[in-house]
Amino acid sequence: MKFSGLSDKEVEESKQKYGTNAIPDSEPTTFWDEFKETFGDPMIRILLAIAALMVIMFFFGYAEIYEPIGTIVAVLIVATVSAKTNVSSDTKYRELKNSTKKDECKVIRNGNIEVIEVDDIVVGDKVLLQAGDKIPADGIIVDGKLTVDNSALNGETEECKKTAADISEQLPDDITGDTFVDKHSLFRGAVVFDGEGILDVRKIGVETMMGKMAQEMQEEEPDGDFEEF
Repeated sequence: MKFSGLSDKEVEESKQKYGTNAIPDSEPTTFWDEFKETFGDPMIRILLAIAALMVIMFFFGYAEIYEPIGTIVAVLIVATVSAKTNVSSDTKYRELKNSTKKDECKVIRNGNIEVIEVDDIVVGDKVLLQAGDKIPADGIIVDGKLTVDNSALNGETEECKKTAADISEQLPDDITGDTFVDKHSLFRGAVVFDGEGILDVRKIGVETMMGKMAQEMQEEEPDGDFEEF
């Protein structure tokens, strides 16, 4: 075997230095957060503005007090139902995610091929990639040849050919469209269409391109309801 991979000691050292390959999920949504978010809806704001106007009209004798009260009660009911529904959806999403078998991959450690969970990959691991495998981390191909589908990352369906580079080859820090289609770089979330090769892991978890995309999605969607890659 060309590579012996990391030893158990080296795995622990890498884990202490760089962390693991897990991409943290967002915090669970709460009823109060969802309740407050409902009041950002334009229609809800319009109804509240109408209710406020009717209260003013009531003091001038042009409206009955039950009219604004009825509107406010209706808004509170909508906000409560909406919040409960969103919290329930978030809870079911997390239960389903936790019950789903985690992705696994083949790595070379201690001179042997081992099957481990993708979350347990560390920087420096040598990952064996074969046709149909999803690339589990960012790095450089250091042995073999691959044809890779990067559509999950850049939307391009064109397959990219990857050939082995020297172990000293550096993974670019600034990722551009050209980086996805270069000869040696591999990125988490892409799929191996054909071939077999060895990935030298350089970036894991939130430091990967996919990890950064996931973080951006969490910032845009506070509920955290995104698909994990």
